[in-house]
Amino acid sequence: MPHIRRIGILTAIAETELPATLAAFDLPIDSAPVRKEGSRYWLSKIRNVRGETIEIVISCTGKSGNTEVQLPTERLIKLYQPECMIFVGICCGIRAYSYGDVITSSLIWAYEYLKTTSKSPLDRSRAKVTPKHMCNDIEFFSSHTSWQNRYKSCLLKFPRARFPRSAISPTLRKSYWFASGEKVLAGGELNSLNLKHDLIRAGEMEGYGFAAACDDRR
Repeated sequence: MPHIRRIGILTAIAETELPATLAAFDLPIDSAPVRKEGSRYWLSKIRNVRGETIEIVISCTGKSGNTEVQLPTERLIKLYQPECMIFVGICCGIRAYSYGDVITSSLIWAYEYLKTTSKSPLDRSRAKVTPKHMCNDIEFFSSHTSWQNRYKSCLLKFPRARFPRSAISPTLRKSYWFASGEKVLAGGELNSLNLKHDLIRAGEMEGYGFAAACDDRR
């Protein structure tokens, strides 16, 4: 992605997802945020492979759900005008995946939209496609061992009580479809969705609202 000077990163859960994101960018878990228009922002900087400085703006909605994420997404874009927006968080995955794996999306499928009738519901699901240039950059990202070392260094910044129950060695799984809705899919529903389309490999609750807000601001 050329000419990226600022990246906006949004997450949902303040107790877990936000501290992990802050640690990934060398920010103390208890660092004070900047407050603007009812939202909190944490600011950091990194350097890309060319040595150029990229500003990182991190925010958290504090609540899960596609409706909850739209206003914070629009607000971050309006206030900081990033060239790239990324949503990070916890999701469920198919049985072939392991606890701690990292999954990126090529499409966000809002599976819950339908019309009820006296006979059977009519599927009115809709989707948002991840921009092609972002998918292309992810495909060329080399998931060598250095990112595993980065994960371990981030983990050491957390209190021992927050450590995972068992050792994790994350695997990067690129460009799959995410099922996005208002349900926590804890009863095997994701496996049923996967049978409808093989590329549906993960389920979460904010992706479609986030992508819709980004499209609107684009």
